[in-house]
Amino acid sequence: MSKILQIVTKHPENRLHNDDFKVKLKEWWQEKGYSGRVFDRYMPLTGVEYRHTCYPIETMREQSQTFTQKNKTFNEVVHKLSLEAVLELDLLVPEDVCMITSTTMTGVGIPTVPHKLLSHFDFPDSVIKIPMFGLACNGGTHVIQIADEFLKANPTKVVICLTNDLVSMNLNPEDSSLTTVFGITIFGDGVSAILIAGDDYSSRLPAWKVLKHASYILPYTEDYITLEGTSAGLLYNVESTKLQELPKAADALLPKVEEFIKGHDIDHWICHPGGKVVLENTASGLNLPDGALDSSFEMFKYFGNMSATSVIKTLEYDFKKDGKLVMISYGPGFQVDLCLLEKI
Repeated sequence: MSKILQIVTKHPENRLHNDDFKVKLKEWWQEKGYSGRVFDRYMPLTGVEYRHTCYPIETMREQSQTFTQKNKTFNEVVHKLSLEAVLELDLLVPEDVCMITSTTMTGVGIPTVPHKLLSHFDFPDSVIKIPMFGLACNGGTHVIQIADEFLKANPTKVVICLTNDLVSMNLNPEDSSLTTVFGITIFGDGVSAILIAGDDYSSRLPAWKVLKHASYILPYTEDYITLEGTSAGLLYNVESTKLQELPKAADALLPKVEEFIKGHDIDHWICHPGGKVVLENTASGLNLPDGALDSSFEMFKYFGNMSATSVIKTLEYDFKKDGKLVMISYGPGFQVDLCLLEKI
């Protein structure tokens, strides 16, 4: 087992209100001959009011045209924000780090973020670097799972986990597909740094102990979330209608969650905000108490869907709570990741 000592999240400086973003989106689409009314209908229903983006709204369309521009921005922003986040991990003792792992689905580059950090800290020569691509929205829970397994063999050490999804890199204002509308209207940008320690690591401060974790693949759902490399960038394709129905599929998910938490009294729930409907259907499909996902709704409202960073942002928001907590993430596969935590 392991324990989460500290979380720091960071965001690009550009913060957009939904109303201002809607005006621009309508302008862009109408210039291309599409109807902008879809944004009038859809954006008020998303539950998102604000989001951070890598580009200012004045130049967003021009800077979102090619993979070259997007990927250049991704590497500039993600390295800067990740370094800032790790520097704010005031519990970090660099010589105690045995692994640095990261997850992203929104850009590629060498050196990776874990490698880039090496020149800023006095890490041991033996530190393991594991940059990962493609975990997407369930990357937040998955990096915790990976760190937990690694720390079983290194109980006196710590791991730095990074979520590096800047989802505005998937923006494609020239595409009129429903997937583009879905993505544009709910996605936001954010990165996180998570400090996780082994069971025998000395720390007297409150922490979230990882009691158990699990991953489930739901059958016949491989095409629900895909990523395609194009000249316009790494374009995220989401079968949103199918995804929104999944949490209601109690026959597929509810028994697994019930078995996962068996013998535990759960005080708090965190769910990845794949969208407002996904959150609502998760709450109803899992028979959660009223208000159980309030923190997830709150973070979704003010930051949007930040892919892997979203559940970590919500855990940071809830970090001072006590009791037992379940984290739920949905991602490609179609995969459901669960983590059970307890405050110690």
